[in-house]
Amino acid sequence: MYRLLIVDDEIDVAEYFRRIFEVKANLPLEVYTSYNATQALECLNRTRIDIILSDIKMPKINGLQMYEEIKKRWPKCKVIFLSGVLEFDYVYESIQNRDVRYLTKLEPTSKIISTVREVIEEIEQNYKEIDEMKKVQKQIREALPLLQNNYIESLLYGICDSYSEVEKRFKELEIPIEVNKTIIMVGGIFDDLPTDISLSQLDKNIYSLKTISDKYFSKYYNNVHYISEQKYSIWLLQQKDISLPIKNQQVKLNGLLEYIQGTIRKNLNITITFVYETSQIALNDIPRCYSNIKRRLGYRSRKLNESIITLAEYDKKESTSSYNENIEKCSKELNRINELEGYLELGQQDNFFLLLAKMTDRVVYIDDFYNTNALEIYYRISCVLLKYINEWKMNDDLESLINLSKLTNVHEHDSWHEAIEYLKNLSQLIFDSHFKNEYIWSDNAIAIVQKYILENLNKDLSLIILAEQVNLNPSYLSRLFKSHTQNNLYDYILDMRMLKAKDMLLKTGEKIQDIAIAVGYESAPSFTRVFRKYTGKTPTVYRG
Repeated sequence: MYRLLIVDDEIDVAEYFRRIFEVKANLPLEVYTSYNATQALECLNRTRIDIILSDIKMPKINGLQMYEEIKKRWPKCKVIFLSGVLEFDYVYESIQNRDVRYLTKLEPTSKIISTVREVIEEIEQNYKEIDEMKKVQKQIREALPLLQNNYIESLLYGICDSYSEVEKRFKELEIPIEVNKTIIMVGGIFDDLPTDISLSQLDKNIYSLKTISDKYFSKYYNNVHYISEQKYSIWLLQQKDISLPIKNQQVKLNGLLEYIQGTIRKNLNITITFVYETSQIALNDIPRCYSNIKRRLGYRSRKLNESIITLAEYDKKESTSSYNENIEKCSKELNRINELEGYLELGQQDNFFLLLAKMTDRVVYIDDFYNTNALEIYYRISCVLLKYINEWKMNDDLESLINLSKLTNVHEHDSWHEAIEYLKNLSQLIFDSHFKNEYIWSDNAIAIVQKYILENLNKDLSLIILAEQVNLNPSYLSRLFKSHTQNNLYDYILDMRMLKAKDMLLKTGEKIQDIAIAVGYESAPSFTRVFRKYTGKTPTVYRG
């Protein structure tokens, strides 16, 4: 949406154009109105405006004087000047700037609308300027290693899309791995680094490792390098020459790792240990392999620095043979616990329950109520819920609806099925309570705005002024008011002003000029035009 500010000292003219652009123009616009240049500049102080449609001849500050101030505040703002008279000096001065257009008020409405449409297209085109796009591309290029690292992390932890989606993301992130071919995973960690090593020095070491490893790997493997928060490294390697026998492949890889170790030792004066599985793996086996390698990196022998440790087939079987299949699938989804927390915080109810089901749907089939893996799943989810309840101080509201003590004591439930149902029910109560509070807050905000309007019908009731009463963005207030009342905010203000005007006309003997001022119009003629259009009668006739 773009913001259009209409400026005209004739209120009925300003309101006419406002209605045109809100109702008939069918353009992506939020429309604001000001009845003189001073009001317009105040509006510009409060919010960014994209397009100004303004009378060029106004009292005190004319359109061109206002234009100079506009450029100081919002240099990219486009201006369309309107006037009922064609004066050469105004026209000549205004058309010297490419951001300014000039039209007369005698132009057909369609011409004025098309001019605003052209300006919108011009603004959109400016967003696509080549220089700006080059800057964006440069920034993306600079961010690419971080984006690659984040996506590889999601694969390592089993947060994996379909093969086609992974292939698409690899292409976008320029990761040179083919998803339908096997890979070799290698882990590496520096040995015995000083405890007081600075973060900058550690980053330099890791960057050097990345550069050195790429130098040796790139000749024989397509590869991507992942760096964990704990500063150990993982490489995904995909062999370029698939004709090389498996035994020769292992010899080649060992040799390359030894070269890397030697280069690191000579240039950085530190040593590094590597761990890898001897067999190649498919994409869906990455989380299992990563878990094995990470564990071995952490529990390697500290007496044997600069080692190359291989994990044979029996190592994999040992780590998975006793692992319950149901729990394995749930634990894989548990890596997305931060994602679950994010859905809760953002109120994305459908996504939350979809992921919660993936994390828990197989736990209900476990008979052992003391299964440690199932306990981990329950308590990690319960911690997410407990954190949210504490942050939003929801204890009192929820305690009357559900027994919260069960959240931190799984054995108060009779079965895993009951425990999981409890987590789902509590989650639903949290969402219900939160959305209920949001509805109450929205109703209160609308009530405050309506009260302000009724008490200030004689004052400026622009959208910006009203939004300030409830500390909301003007466009958000406009949408909120419409969704709650089924009525346009401007129409509501007009209804209230006309209601008060009719009441004063029938019950008081005040002059029409005074009634006009009392309901927010600066002159009797402006009030009369609006009143006649609203009721079909002039104020005098209506009064009888």
